[in-house]
Amino acid sequence: MGIKIVKDQFGNVYAKGGTAGGNFLNAIGILCFIIGAIGLIGVFAGGATSLIGVGTISAIIGTIFIYGGSHNINKARQKKLEEYMLQLQQQQQQQHLQQQQLEKQQQLELQKQQELERQQQVERDQKSPDEEKLKVEAQKKQTFEIKESIADELLKLANLKEKGILSEEEFLKMKQDLINKASH
Repeated sequence: MGIKIVKDQFGNVYAKGGTAGGNFLNAIGILCFIIGAIGLIGVFAGGATSLIGVGTISAIIGTIFIYGGSHNINKARQKKLEEYMLQLQQQQQQQHLQQQQLEKQQQLELQKQQELERQQQVERDQKSPDEEKLKVEAQKKQTFEIKESIADELLKLANLKEKGILSEEEFLKMKQDLINKASH
């Protein structure tokens, strides 16, 4: 039959079953005990008194065999439980190690992600000054073009005034309009 580890509905673990040797000793013990009991019953029923000693000895031997068989089975059950507990402990240790490895792997991946984000930020920071320079230069160029355009217009107006095409009042009004337009 063998010894099996059993869990009950409450999660309690125990060993069940017996060993061949323990079961054999129990069987011999029971047989001897029965023989002894029959001998003692025979004496009480009026049989020979010499059977008292045989019956008693058989009963004692039977009890010893039963005890030996039970002891053998209990030792085997205890050993099976110890093996089970050791196996359970090893599984828990292995699960703990796997959990630690998983946490380390997650931590490394987090560090890699943070490093990647840091590198990307550094690259953005390095690009930003160049982009800002380009924007400032474009604004300067646009401002310069506007000023150059205004200066050209003012020269044209001055030429028209010089040729007498524009009066002094017309020239001043158009000049002010150009300046106001450039301010906005």
